[in-house]
Amino acid sequence: RDHINSHLSKDTIDNYDTVKGMKYLDWFIRETLRMYPITPIVINRECSEEINVQGLCCISPGTKVTLDMYSLHYDNDLWG
Repeated sequence: RDHINSHLSKDTIDNYDTVKGMKYLDWFIRETLRMYPITPIVINRECSEEINVQGLCCISPGTKVTLDMYSLHYDNDLWG
């Protein structure tokens, strides 16, 4: 709260540049979106070019790929 209050003034109308400078608010919003994403839980896409996935495998063009956003957002290896 102190961080947000230090960026806001009762006497002025704040703008986007003010909000951009509020790093703790940005972190809070990003963490909230990670935990409660607004995207569908599963996202389907079709690969448009050959992709090498960290040297583990190659995905060919035309291959349908499904991303499990929930598992990605709650992966302990990524987020601890």
